[in-house]
Amino acid sequence: MTTKLLAVLLLVSQIGGISTPPTASTRPQPASIEGKVVRLPGGEPLRRAQLTLHQVPSPAELAALPPAPDSEPKQFPPIAPITTEADGRFKFTGLPPGTYRLQVACNGYVSTEYGKTTNGQKGTIITLTAGQAMKDVLFQLQPAALVTGHVRDSEGEPVTGVSVSLMKPGYDWNGSRTLMRTGSATTDDRGEYRLFWVTPGRYYLSSGPSEFPYFMMNRGPNMVQNTTNLRIYYPGTRDSSRAVFI
Repeated sequence: MTTKLLAVLLLVSQIGGISTPPTASTRPQPASIEGKVVRLPGGEPLRRAQLTLHQVPSPAELAALPPAPDSEPKQFPPIAPITTEADGRFKFTGLPPGTYRLQVACNGYVSTEYGKTTNGQKGTIITLTAGQAMKDVLFQLQPAALVTGHVRDSEGEPVTGVSVSLMKPGYDWNGSRTLMRTGSATTDDRGEYRLFWVTPGRYYLSSGPSEFPYFMMNRGPNMVQNTTNLRIYYPGTRDSSRAVFI
């Protein structure tokens, strides 16, 4: 009986019926990324900066995709974001070998991506090999800007419920040059507006009808609806071609 059982086990093993589970020595060693987030200028560590890491297909994997319109890159499991402590440090551990993109954001500062040097540019892909410990990644975040002011009518009275927008030159879906809104705020009961955490740069500033339905503006029973349909560009023209950069 024992001889027959051994023979059966030997036969199953020979035809691949018994598989050997991978051992710790055969699994790829996990990688890690660690570094620090600081303020620019000054170099003070930033607390509560959020680091987001995404595993992405490598350029070679993207190039190998068939040209079919329904072809999609490989999807990877999500990686939980982490937040810096008072010392500004962060560390991702247990990462499988592969290619990644790393972004950082912090309230009051301009968000960025690893390897990014200018606004509008993409960052650099990080390639991690098995067991690699990527250290001393340094993010220097620039403080965001603030734009404040007020809107008044021809008699000097504050105008409430008007949308004030920052705009940049761009192109619409027809390829025509236009001004694209990059941020907006609504004037309060004093006609004042506040655009905060703005990425430093050159903008046009305009005021006009709110882009939100009036019932979404927390309008109370004692507030008269603003009916103006005019859009004014800083420093006070209706012609966008005569607007001045701020």
